[in-house]
Amino acid sequence: MDVISFRIPKELKRKMEEININWSEELREYIAWKIKKWKREEAIKNMEKIRNMHKRSNIKMSEMVIKSRKEH
Repeated sequence: MDVISFRIPKELKRKMEEININWSEELREYIAWKIKKWKREEAIKNMEKIRNMHKRSNIKMSEMVIKSRKEH
């Protein structure tokens, strides 16, 4: 595993120490969740772009899928 460090205010650090939580694990899980969320949002944006392109070209998405499957 790699190490990442960052600075936080002293008051926040003090509050963290009051709570019995594995902060490393919490932060790893949050970062993994945030990355998945970002990737999902990017995929949705890309799908919307593709859908809008095909709406303008008057080609049905089902026809595009069938054509793509035949090509592979």
